[in-house]
Amino acid sequence: MRKILTAALLLLGITAFAQQHSVKGTVTDQNGYPVIGMAVQEQGTSN
Repeated sequence: MRKILTAALLLLGITAFAQQHSVKGTVTDQNGYPVIGMAVQEQGTSN
């Protein structure tokens, strides 16, 4: 029983860590100027 509980807690920790992934960078237009107020969304996600 203790092994099952330990495995469950490890899996919960891994999934919580996987949700916190950040991407940083600069979005530029065709001329190379930064775009102000740009929002980026990953394909296949709803947030």
